[in-house]
Amino acid sequence: MFPIAAAAIILTNLHDRLPADAADKNSARYAATVAIETNLAGRTLNIFTTLDHTRAKYVRSSTCWATGFDLSCVAVYNSYGMQFSTNGCCPWESASRRAGTLISPRHLIYAHHYTIPNGTQLRFISRSNTIVTRTLTDSMQISNTDLQVGVLDANVPRSWIDFAKVLPANFTHYFPASLDGIPALCFNQNQEALISDIASLYPSATNATRISFAMPADEARKPFYRDKVSGDSSQPAFLILNGQVVLLTVWTGGGGGIGGFIPGYVNEINAAMKKLGGGWRLTPVDLGRFTNYETVKCRP
Repeated sequence: MFPIAAAAIILTNLHDRLPADAADKNSARYAATVAIETNLAGRTLNIFTTLDHTRAKYVRSSTCWATGFDLSCVAVYNSYGMQFSTNGCCPWESASRRAGTLISPRHLIYAHHYTIPNGTQLRFISRSNTIVTRTLTDSMQISNTDLQVGVLDANVPRSWIDFAKVLPANFTHYFPASLDGIPALCFNQNQEALISDIASLYPSATNATRISFAMPADEARKPFYRDKVSGDSSQPAFLILNGQVVLLTVWTGGGGGIGGFIPGYVNEINAAMKKLGGGWRLTPVDLGRFTNYETVKCRP
């Protein structure tokens, strides 16, 4: 392993210069990176040790690297996928496919192209393995994107099940060099906690509607990487900030992973949540503890 100073020189040679926030231990970039990297040694990928959809028995793993975070916002089961996998039609399907991620106690988001019909039952599992089941009653596509927002028949109990936050509108004040290179917690259909590096936001960092990911550059992260494949659509990708999962996208395409950038559609998603009912809006994560580079730049 290179000393920190030597590693910094090598990175500078490779990338001309480090991002402005890379060396700042009060930056959101640093916090999101160490939240993942300090949890990897001796840990595993599997989120559950028991994942039995037929008996409705779920036990979270104590050795998963992400076990310290509340992952209950991601549905582990849907009855539509279960039906497909057991009726002889599509044995390659499974109840863990067609995931939905809670963005409020009443709303979830998933990929438009990977349908979850109204009437589908979804199971969410608390950190203590309590099962909460809700039914999808309606949904809306976001503009002409591959994002779909759904509404449940009742709120999930906040004492057991959490929902994902999102980046605030001014997130570039805290990530002045965009999000490129930051490791993200990524899900797949096998209920594994994967790690991918953010590759790019486009069309631009300040006007992003898409986000892509790549294999990690860091050797310690690479064992936790898997390509995204058919059936992984709708699974989410998160930053970890303030010990909370912050939703970036749900998978639309494979390889490193690609999808619609959630912060690029906040107004449309909030409008859909209002129309679907339930009385909630997206909740931005609080970045106030981190360096605000716009404030720093404006100081005399």
